[in-house]
Amino acid sequence: MDAGLVLLHISAAPPRTIWSWELRSDASLVLLTAGIVYTFGWLRLRQTGNVRLANFGRLFAYLGGLLTIAIALMSGIDELQPYLFWVHMVQHELLMVVAAPLILVGWPMPFTLWGLPPSLRRHASRLLAHDRILRRGLDLLLRPVIAFAISTLTLWLWHLPAAYDAALANNWVHNLEHVSFFGAFILYWWVLIGAPPRPSRLTSNAARGLYLLAGATQIALLGGLITLSDQVLYTHYLTVQSLTGLSALQDQQLAGAIMWFPGPLIFGIAAALLMRDDEGREEPYQPVDELHRGTNGLEARHQAEAAPAPAQSHTSTSVSAKA
Repeated sequence: MDAGLVLLHISAAPPRTIWSWELRSDASLVLLTAGIVYTFGWLRLRQTGNVRLANFGRLFAYLGGLLTIAIALMSGIDELQPYLFWVHMVQHELLMVVAAPLILVGWPMPFTLWGLPPSLRRHASRLLAHDRILRRGLDLLLRPVIAFAISTLTLWLWHLPAAYDAALANNWVHNLEHVSFFGAFILYWWVLIGAPPRPSRLTSNAARGLYLLAGATQIALLGGLITLSDQVLYTHYLTVQSLTGLSALQDQQLAGAIMWFPGPLIFGIAAALLMRDDEGREEPYQPVDELHRGTNGLEARHQAEAAPAPAQSHTSTSVSAKA
C-alpha cells in the first residue's frame, strides 16, 4: 500500500495524508525569521559589490536547507512518523545529512550578521571577534575528533530503545531529539565545509576522505544493526496500528536499511563534491577575511560609501592654493 495514500485518524483531528502540512508556530517562526534575515543580509552584501561572496549558489543552498527542515517537521512525514518507523528514519536523515550540510554551504554567519540591524550587527561582530570564551569554545567543538565524537554519540544514544521510545512518548523529548540531531551534525559538517567564521582544519583530500569515511561507517553500522535485529527494538511501534501491512519487525528492517544505504550514499556524494585540487584552487577564505574578524572592515567601508562627500571649504581651498 502506498504510504502517501494512507489516512491518519489522530484522536479528533481531521484525516491527514503524507502530503498534508501542519504549520507549527514555533518551527514556522524560527525558519521564517532565519530565511528573511539571511536573504536581507545576502542582498545587502551583494549590493555593496560582494557578488562573488553573495552568489546564488549559497542563497539557494541555505534556503533549500530551511525548506528541508520544514518538510521534515511540518509535512505529512511528521504525521506518519509515530506510526511508521521508516518514515521516522527519513525524518531524521533529512535533518542530519541533508538540511545540516545545505545550511552550512550557504555560509549563514556573514549573511545573517549583515541581515541584522546595524547596532545589533556591530555588537554581534565584536562578540565574535573578541569574546575569548566563545572563540575557544567554537575552536574546541570544531576539532574533527570532537565534532565526530559528538555527532556519533548523539546518534547512537538517541537510538537506544529507552531513549527512542521516550522521544515518541513525549513531544518535548521528541523536539529535543530533533534539535540535538541537527545541532550535532551541524558540527560534523562544519568541520568539512569550513563555513565562516572558522575554516576547516581538514586541509587535504586524504583528511577529508578519512573523516567522511568515519562518518559514513558509523551510520552504516548502526543502520545494519537495526536492520539485522531479529526482534523489535522500539516497542512503541508494537502499540500502534500498521498502516502499510508491514509488521513492526519489517518496518524496523526497512528503517534500518534507509539508514544503512542512502545515508552513506549521501556521504559519498559529499566526498565527490568536497575533494578538490588544493594546489590549483584559490584560497576560499581570502575574500571574506574581514567577515572572520567581525565584519569590521566591511562595516567601515559600507559606512564610508554611504556617507556623502564633504563639500570643499574656502579655507581648504586657500590652503591648497598656498601649498
